[in-house]
Amino acid sequence: MLSKLNIENYKPAVKPEKKVRPERYEGEGKFGPRRNFTKIPNRIIDHEIMSIQEKMVLITLMRLCFDKGHCEVSVEKIRQLSGVRKATIYKALKKLEVEKYIKKHTVFGWKTDYEVLSFGY
Repeated sequence: MLSKLNIENYKPAVKPEKKVRPERYEGEGKFGPRRNFTKIPNRIIDHEIMSIQEKMVLITLMRLCFDKGHCEVSVEKIRQLSGVRKATIYKALKKLEVEKYIKKHTVFGWKTDYEVLSFGY
């Protein structure tokens, strides 16, 4: 019975759909993703005392400040990208500054620039 099947001319009834790759993030707006990756040192991920919200705020700042080492970003933008509540972001920024992960530069009391301190990368 199997000898009668012609395997060479076999065509499936339905073609499988092509997998569509997500678009790469290249050169979007001022705070949009510049690249499709962020370098995060393992000591940040493995930090036992730092809360997950603090890690997310720091990782978001690292992402936005990747090229220059510093960036001017609003708390609202950090909230959008990290998914952390505003009140928690303020607490996290304060703690990250005390622990010397970031340095905050305020200009004229309304403009804030965050500098991510070196982690050896």
